[in-house]
Amino acid sequence: MCVGEVEDWLRQLETHMQVVLKAEINAYIDDMGKEQDFRIEKWIDDKTMQLALLMDQVNWTSECSKAFDDLEEGNDEAMRITLRLCKQKLENMITKVIDGPQGISEAEWKALKTKTIAIITIQVHERDVLEDLVKKNIKEVNSFAWQSQLRFEIAEEEENENRRTVNARVTDWVQEYS
Repeated sequence: MCVGEVEDWLRQLETHMQVVLKAEINAYIDDMGKEQDFRIEKWIDDKTMQLALLMDQVNWTSECSKAFDDLEEGNDEAMRITLRLCKQKLENMITKVIDGPQGISEAEWKALKTKTIAIITIQVHERDVLEDLVKKNIKEVNSFAWQSQLRFEIAEEEENENRRTVNARVTDWVQEYS
């Protein structure tokens, strides 16, 4: 039951949601680092849509950043390899929708299908960005074609190195997401 001013209650709700989101983000990062066979697709199935979309975008930003690092080290195929992996992940998500419910109820399938389609939409954009980077032969991490993309990056919190947050970044604008 709500007690007090509506604004106070909503502020408390917002604060609680931020605490839960940060905890889930840190759990994702911990899981990603621990498991040898970490599969984001399985992790996505088990989480809320907001968190699944966010971590998919964090994962994409991380993969692209690694490709730029590899390009810098002389691997001229790094971005093409990342594009192939991106297309494979997209294909896996599309197959999940086509295959339909696999041992879950119709209500669970409806929620999972909605989440999966939202992720597919984001992954199509991610694929298109990568195709554009490959087509234009972009090799510099500081190129406007890359810097102008909305990127979600993991950042260590200064006061507590074991806690991470996610920052949204476009060019020189940065906003803490969680």
